[in-house]
Amino acid sequence: MNTENIKKEYKKIRHSWKISLNKLSGNLTTNEYMPNEIKKKLIDEDLELINKLKFEEIKYPKLKDYKNNLVELNILSGLQNIKKKDCLTLFRAIRFPTIKRIFETIQTNGFATNNYEQERILKIYDNIKYIKKRNKINKDNLFQTIPQERVINGLPIFALVNDAIQIHKAYRATKDKILLVAIHIPFKLIKHKKS
Repeated sequence: MNTENIKKEYKKIRHSWKISLNKLSGNLTTNEYMPNEIKKKLIDEDLELINKLKFEEIKYPKLKDYKNNLVELNILSGLQNIKKKDCLTLFRAIRFPTIKRIFETIQTNGFATNNYEQERILKIYDNIKYIKKRNKINKDNLFQTIPQERVINGLPIFALVNDAIQIHKAYRATKDKILLVAIHIPFKLIKHKKS
């Protein structure tokens, strides 16, 4: 895939990101606008870095016996089958993959590139409207789970590709792009099956 085609495609998706970042998140309890200071960090760009990256298009084989399958199910299947010998493979999704964020992920941060979701949620933890809505949900016997919008220690990494993709549904356009990182952890680093 040549650089000019990437830039052209990227320009369209970047416009889509700007639109989605000006909408409410769509989350159950933290349905708020993205704070401006975080918005700037997410779509901050340095297009000169595109010359330091190499893009290679991968064609995954079409799944057999699936005539009316979900759009791009073959890609999900292909990603899920990424393996490394003697390693546990986990996945991390990074939304708003600007050229700058892709470069930082590869060169500097590895899988730890920030999506700023925890920072966004922390900003509304003391919001009265949020507290009331969360308390109402927690008291509802028909609602059998804790609202998912909570801050946790560590990174959200998943054994299933689809779980990694679905965790960041907020501020996502219907047709969107994310950066998906496969993390290979050698079995010898895992003390036992429970850790």
